[in-house]
Amino acid sequence: MLREDQIAVIREFVSETYFDQEKLIKYLTIHDMVGIEVFEYVAKDVYPNNPGGKTALSVAFIDGNCASCFEPMPVDVFIRRIPFNFYIEGEPTYKDAEGKEQERWHVIEITSLTYCIGKEAGVAYHNHRETPLTMEDAYQKLEFLYYEHGYSLAEIFSYTEGEQWCCFDETYADWFDYLDMCIELGWDDYMPDAFYYRYNLAREALGKDPIIFYIMDIDSEAWKNKGPDAVEYCVRKGNKLSLLGMFPVDENGIPVMRWIGVDIKDADSITSDFREKGSFEFHIIVTLTPRTVIRALIPTERDEVGNTIEAAGRTWKQLYAGPQTMTFDYKVMKKRRKALGYTQKQVANAVQTNERTYQKWECGETTPDGYYLLRILNWLDITNINDVIIYGDPA
Repeated sequence: MLREDQIAVIREFVSETYFDQEKLIKYLTIHDMVGIEVFEYVAKDVYPNNPGGKTALSVAFIDGNCASCFEPMPVDVFIRRIPFNFYIEGEPTYKDAEGKEQERWHVIEITSLTYCIGKEAGVAYHNHRETPLTMEDAYQKLEFLYYEHGYSLAEIFSYTEGEQWCCFDETYADWFDYLDMCIELGWDDYMPDAFYYRYNLAREALGKDPIIFYIMDIDSEAWKNKGPDAVEYCVRKGNKLSLLGMFPVDENGIPVMRWIGVDIKDADSITSDFREKGSFEFHIIVTLTPRTVIRALIPTERDEVGNTIEAAGRTWKQLYAGPQTMTFDYKVMKKRRKALGYTQKQVANAVQTNERTYQKWECGETTPDGYYLLRILNWLDITNINDVIIYGDPA
């Protein structure tokens, strides 16, 4: 028999719009253990026009993605967790971009949390736990926040969609990982505004490697439509170059460059430009100088639609180098001339200069000006100007 205080929990937290409270009370009265079937048993046919109207409600554990998360538990434990399992925020429908009314698939807020259950570290873009998050661990964190520290359900379930979050469901795993680190470090900043800033500080404080964040493709469809050579990682307008990504920022909104897979040398300034207020995705804006060099860690492999295969690793790619960092690679001239079977005199005649002048170019004593350089590239079949440029400080 349920106690009055337990029935009061059901009355307060189980919405009659979506669930049958009396059925739930009956179920909990006649069972000692609560199984996965309870959610479908008490769900109402909110969407009767849809096949399987109850399932369309996407109660936290009915659909296949979440069903394996739930383990049977005693009635008293289940009732203690009712506030989490039945928490609803918002209406059952919403209007899409065209103004048409659509049904919300994830009506129950905890559904989003369950998408990070059991995922190994690195499977999701932001999921850096050393061990997969379990549902029991998630429940304990929810109880820690709600019962022990008094955070509201709205605060808890909206936190991962707050400012400076990428809004991926998998961020719950990182947040709960962070709570463990807070407990170990004696910190009480459980919901920091700049989450990944605090997250990496906690990792460093415990001797763990910080998480490195990477720049994104400017055009996410380029690889799929045009191939790997079409992928671009920056946009330049005048002396400004922008890099798009989801980056950690400090409490003042400044990107923490040491945790970003970009190496920027000799820039005039580095600022940020959020795409919209509260967005986790923004541009790093680099004001260039003649000696600026920018490199970034980019994926070495992608799948058939262009998604990064993180397991394959990343490599450094130069995105920009200023004119004062560029020197002429004279050795290429000799290598290409010999490959084509020309003598120095033949090349000199072809570009209309004397043999001695060409010899000075080829041994690095002097450098051809732009007019002669174009002629040399043409005759030696060097199609990419970067093939005759060395980037770095001049010797």
